[in-house]
Amino acid sequence: MHGDVDTRRAINDDIEDLTKVYAKSYGSIEQAGKHVRDFIENHGGRLAVVDGRLVGVLFWMQRETASHGQAEIVDLWVEESERRRGIGQTLLKESIREIEDHYLSQGQTLKVMLLFTTEGNSPARMLYEKMGFQVAANLGDLTGLGDKDILYTYSPAQRSENEKS
Repeated sequence: MHGDVDTRRAINDDIEDLTKVYAKSYGSIEQAGKHVRDFIENHGGRLAVVDGRLVGVLFWMQRETASHGQAEIVDLWVEESERRRGIGQTLLKESIREIEDHYLSQGQTLKVMLLFTTEGNSPARMLYEKMGFQVAANLGDLTGLGDKDILYTYSPAQRSENEKS
């Protein structure tokens, strides 16, 4: 039986655990560590933890200056054994609030969030669409890995309009 999921902002003390997670996809502890440190020190991240164990992470970054009101969700990862428990949805919801607060703290408003995924990543696409993200563009196989890349956008203003109807 799994315990409850706790989420919190990623901090410097999390670098070692996150680096181990990302080393699998980066193929190098050094490259993974650089990636993780960059997000924790310069951008934003939220962690999902179950029974003291890291089970998910969402990294995001501000695009351009704050006055542009653009943010990008760069990565959302949930440990395979913990998927389909609402962890990704919780990370997205709490990160959206965190990103909105980030812009408000600078006297600005979040206008749009962007994220990229692939056409073949159906579970992620279903989650993003459930959360109100909309397909903005089909970009073709940008990475050359055999799957079409898709750009999603999310507008808090549009969410507010939808909630009124």
